[in-house]
Amino acid sequence: MIDNVNDDCQFIIINYLNYSSQFWLWVASKDFAPRLHRNVSYILQRKTSHALDYYHWFGEYVHNPTELEDDFLRTISSTVEHLDLKSVNLKNLECLMKHSFPCIRSLHYRPDKVDGTEHDEALELLVKLFPGLTSFKPFGPVDGGVIEKLKNLRKLDLSRSSLFNTRLSLRTFQELEHLVISLYFFKGISIETILNLPKLRSFSFSTESTQNKSILSEIIEQRGLDIRELSFRFIDWSQSLDKLKQLKNLRQLMLMEDSFKKAHFQAWISNLPELEQLNMVGGQFWYYERDLWKAVASCSSLKILNFSDTLIDDEFYDSSRHHMEEALNNRSQPLLLHCYNTGEYDRDTAECQQLINQNFKHLNLIVSFKELKVDDIPFQYTKIVFA
Repeated sequence: MIDNVNDDCQFIIINYLNYSSQFWLWVASKDFAPRLHRNVSYILQRKTSHALDYYHWFGEYVHNPTELEDDFLRTISSTVEHLDLKSVNLKNLECLMKHSFPCIRSLHYRPDKVDGTEHDEALELLVKLFPGLTSFKPFGPVDGGVIEKLKNLRKLDLSRSSLFNTRLSLRTFQELEHLVISLYFFKGISIETILNLPKLRSFSFSTESTQNKSILSEIIEQRGLDIRELSFRFIDWSQSLDKLKQLKNLRQLMLMEDSFKKAHFQAWISNLPELEQLNMVGGQFWYYERDLWKAVASCSSLKILNFSDTLIDDEFYDSSRHHMEEALNNRSQPLLLHCYNTGEYDRDTAECQQLINQNFKHLNLIVSFKELKVDDIPFQYTKIVFA
């Protein structure tokens, strides 16, 4: 029995569990193991981020769901900084109103099935309860007039939202640094208004609609020299190639789940004199090794090439080392090549890595098989980071 071991052992066991398991251990120990319950509460109180699954944790089939919800909120309310509310309804929000959350700055809000009027009422309650939010991500319809009351926002993510009732005026958010918007919001917001936000650092937007494909060109026209990082996920960027060549100060480029013509790609990166990091993630970008080295050769400023979550099979490699040597011999510093999760699904990882090491040998090349963390942007979105 876990209740029979000392506190240090209990802490080790509790920390080993995932968040949901910790919650259910907290529930199960409440009545029969007060010392264990106290230790689980201590661990939960030390967490600054909590995701509350209301449907499974506080649903109707749970014994005394209101009392359980109230006790759990009382446990975490004084220390939580980020809340993710899943399947929450008005009754749940009214329970939240009983508590004080002095440290909370970030909120994700996923409502249960509610109509438009209840959405407004729910948003009003959230704004009243968390007036000092600096980061907000609502799911579902939102009222722009209600969100505008959160004047301290530094990050606003509307990728999973649609506009309901009042339009959103971004001029309200003078502290905003990071903005993510879905295609529903472009009807009432101009690109000029977005770019004039005084503290804007990053802007992500849906490129799903053909009408939105001209947005990138507009941004490059107005602030192209300020763009330092650019990310595409499943986007046909070739239509904007002439504009993309103007990004002379671009430092980092990510193509995720992408496909392109080799000629277009070569023409683009050869016109990026400051590019230092290239992330090619989750797509079959190059079928042959020579194309990889031609890309490297055309971009002398490149320091990191992250070639991950893609397939490198036996047919990929050249029998000659000519293209690799031509690309690397004259470099002023080594290229760091990340090859994470590049093997075939039915093949041993160590064998795939050994094959890469055998073929990719050069004094100006460092090969790593560690995962390089990149932004996980929404599907068919473009992300821009400004200086």
